[in-house]
Amino acid sequence: MFTSYQLMFRPVPITIEMISRYLLCVVAFFGAACATSVNECNENVLVPEEVTIDGCEADLAICPVTVNSMFNMTMRFKAPHYLESMTPQLIGKTALGEFELTGQAYNNNVCTGILNTICPVVEEEVIQYRYSVKMVVLPLLPITLKFSILDEALNETAICFKVDVFPRLE
Repeated sequence: MFTSYQLMFRPVPITIEMISRYLLCVVAFFGAACATSVNECNENVLVPEEVTIDGCEADLAICPVTVNSMFNMTMRFKAPHYLESMTPQLIGKTALGEFELTGQAYNNNVCTGILNTICPVVEEEVIQYRYSVKMVVLPLLPITLKFSILDEALNETAICFKVDVFPRLE
């Protein structure tokens, strides 16, 4: 017969299924970043495989963006061709018109924002890139943001996507 002390500390074999369930619960509990839903710019330009916008949940149709704060995006994409020199571009479009969001970009050179490799990148190379900009002044209207990575050598858009955001005050 077992005492209550012996039953309480009886070892339990740990299975892979138990570990995967535990990790799933931890990820769900701490709200790990989930990919944000984005739209293509046009048929001829690649859309990143994954885009994560800080503070934007995957199930939201419109991402909240705080005025006068940092707007951070991380994306993963395959290089469409050899890329040596790239520039990010962020354009906003509202019912009032289109405007370039120059703000205070953390970095205007894509190569320095790449997290997993260095420039130049070769065709089909998987790139993880982080873009940050301070959203200084925004109209308090829904905005469609169009983010592009421009290939300076070919003077064309290499990567592009659109995402809907709604500016809010702190």
